[in-house]
Amino acid sequence: MRKDVFVDNDSGGLSVLSSSIVERVIDDRRENDHRFVSDHAVVLGSLVGDTPYVARVIVNEPLSNEERDQWIAHYRWAIDVPCGRLLLCGGFDPDVISRWLETGHDPYVREVEVPPGHYYLDVYTYLHTMNGRVMADDIWKEHGRRVVPPRTIPTRAFPSWLAGELCMFSEQDPGHEREWNQITASVQQGKLDVDTTTLDWISFVFHLQPYDEAPLGAPPEDGWFAAEEGLRRPVAVSAGRPGPRPGSPLSGSPHRSRPRRRGVRRGRRGKRRISSNPRRARSSAGLPRSARRRRSRGPLSCAPRWWFR
Repeated sequence: MRKDVFVDNDSGGLSVLSSSIVERVIDDRRENDHRFVSDHAVVLGSLVGDTPYVARVIVNEPLSNEERDQWIAHYRWAIDVPCGRLLLCGGFDPDVISRWLETGHDPYVREVEVPPGHYYLDVYTYLHTMNGRVMADDIWKEHGRRVVPPRTIPTRAFPSWLAGELCMFSEQDPGHEREWNQITASVQQGKLDVDTTTLDWISFVFHLQPYDEAPLGAPPEDGWFAAEEGLRRPVAVSAGRPGPRPGSPLSGSPHRSRPRRRGVRRGRRGKRRISSNPRRARSSAGLPRSARRRRSRGPLSCAPRWWFR
């Protein structure tokens, strides 16, 4: 099974847990994160910004070629879901989880029905997340690598997330800064071709497979997997994993136009921040509506490819 869900977030982390333990999590008040992770009750992942994300949950199915080839960071743990109700959360805030328990709905908590069982959980991060932006900007550049949009495929439209990045950081496309700084006029004059039919892109894939008790090693000291865990540099990265098609319940999900870039905030909202950066990325939802593609090919097939150099 596969399901895509939009998860709101204003914290520096994400959490995955079974609904069967929410009362224990609420009562614990964040005192024993490591114990929950060690018991395969919760999986906790660090984020470098507080932007919402689109999650794809895959259960007992292999990844597609694109999902397998395009991830840039990965960590694996195990999670027990005896009730068959998996929760994906923005942050790990007992107050938010308590609100979801009382009302049955909260934008920061999304429920996905899965077959009851004990699973390995592989979490894959993709380039067009806040984590990916920071890794490309801070980590790979330190090693003499950068991500550049090539001009070798001029007949293909820029995907919305990539165009949004270049509007904010036009210096990443040398020689075309003026076009990105004046994107509305550039699109109208045919200098740029931007595909805005897809505004939601898969941020993380959560892949569940049957647990066979093979050893996993020790969890992180504090229970939180780092954003750069399992970091790799793909040979070639497509322009992204498209999210739900237009017209689906998830399409048009609200995006914060300028997500704040922050370090890992592992406590309740506001409890801990590690870093702050004034450079803020612009969501693809902030693109002018005039920046529409003029071709009818699929959103992934018509996107230019980025190479690491």
